[in-house]
Amino acid sequence: RGERFRLSGAISANPNSRSLVGNLIYAGDKGAAPYPGLIAEGAARLEARIAAGRNDNIVTLRADRIGGRNWHVDGARLDAEGPIAAMRVSAAAAGAHIDRLPSIIDPQADLLANLDGPPAINVEKLSLLLGGTPARLATPAQIAWRDGARIDGLDLRIGEDGALRLDAVFAPHRWQGRAAIERLPLGDGSAMLDLESAFDTDRAQIAAGAFALRS
Repeated sequence: RGERFRLSGAISANPNSRSLVGNLIYAGDKGAAPYPGLIAEGAARLEARIAAGRNDNIVTLRADRIGGRNWHVDGARLDAEGPIAAMRVSAAAAGAHIDRLPSIIDPQADLLANLDGPPAINVEKLSLLLGGTPARLATPAQIAWRDGARIDGLDLRIGEDGALRLDAVFAPHRWQGRAAIERLPLGDGSAMLDLESAFDTDRAQIAAGAFALRS
């Protein structure tokens, strides 16, 4: 228990059998900071039963509403089951909101997660409303964590003609990759944004690219 937040429940881990069983409940009042610099207001519940070599592992997460100074997520849920090297994950929320960015409504995702070693996730399906415009994943994308995070093949189709594509590596001391936005609708949809960029924080010129805004 800390100032303005409460974390209750029990967790048991056995490194020899690589197993974990737990049930945790978080409740944060206004301004709660469970980690220095991280504001998390609201409530969430996590239940897990995981062991190497078993096929009946289960993880569930529920959060009616949780957020911070500039963000909040409503109606979040996550259900995962299966062996740790191939856990089927279903995730969804009523909505997610970040200041100065379009609201994300009804995001839903199906994932295949490998947690047997450095985590790796295959994003098989993803759909949402981005500022009221339908968006969906065109092809599966991969996300892996090893000395940072790597994103391969993210291709999100937005509206009838829009797209957001990203391939990138975010390491502790270097970010590099390519990003492209095509015909992204802005505001009421009367304006469109095109952007193409390559970035590398090890270069003197960190990013280079081109953009166009038209209506």
